[in-house]
Amino acid sequence: MKTAIKKFKDEKDFTINAVMPWLRSRKDYGDVEYTGGNDEYGRDVVFSKLEIGNRKIWWAVQVKDDDIKGTHK
Repeated sequence: MKTAIKKFKDEKDFTINAVMPWLRSRKDYGDVEYTGGNDEYGRDVVFSKLEIGNRKIWWAVQVKDDDIKGTHK
């Protein structure tokens, strides 16, 4: 049986329609927010996770659709 993989038009589309919904579906993650902007090749997402004692820890994700080379074009 073949599984269809949705094609995304760009990093922002993938971030908003795949990464963020997945993070929001996790009951241990919260405050999921898209923070990508103009002139930015990576699309950033920040989110929080509650740790023991209700301590909120913040995490960030950068989504890339190409090799990460450490240079800005």
